[in-house]
Amino acid sequence: MTFEENESQYFESQYFETIGQLFLAIVRVCKQIGNYDAIVYLSNIDFAGNNNGNEKYRLLDYKVADLDKIEKKIFDLLNLKEDQNDYKHEIELDFQQLRSSKAKLI
Repeated sequence: MTFEENESQYFESQYFETIGQLFLAIVRVCKQIGNYDAIVYLSNIDFAGNNNGNEKYRLLDYKVADLDKIEKKIFDLLNLKEDQNDYKHEIELDFQQLRSSKAKLI
């Protein structure tokens, strides 16, 4: 099972209430499929509103990228929204785990 085959449909159809929830869901799926470096596929993280006008977030696109670029993008987005700051510590721990993984970075 590859990340593209199984996970892209899930993320493209699922809306999340916050940026942090979207990111943590991505990390959880990467852990579930046993590939801590699947996260390197995510580079073009973008967000969209839903039909009733509430701001929600979903993954629109992804491709191979390096972990530092993804981490910077996530934290840039979190810094724009003060209510997302609760996720920062958990996200930092997830990135530490991803970096310490023995899986080879793509």
